[in-house]
Amino acid sequence: MFNQIDKMEPFKAVRVACWYGSKEKLAARGAKKIRKTFPNGKDTLFEGFGHGEILLHPEQFCKEMKRFLNESPISPP
Repeated sequence: MFNQIDKMEPFKAVRVACWYGSKEKLAARGAKKIRKTFPNGKDTLFEGFGHGEILLHPEQFCKEMKRFLNESPISPP
């Protein structure tokens, strides 16, 4: 997937949320690559969490999802 992203031009019309835990070894590097293509997104680090562990905390997951979805939308170019 990242080989394809590396070849793409920046796409500012889409917001992408990159959520990852501090225990994930490759996630921060992957989020950085995604951010080059989708610069209007948001990265969120969950301290002490492993891969997908946010899903084990449904209240926090819903709070973070609502926060992201309620942020100001991207203005058209």
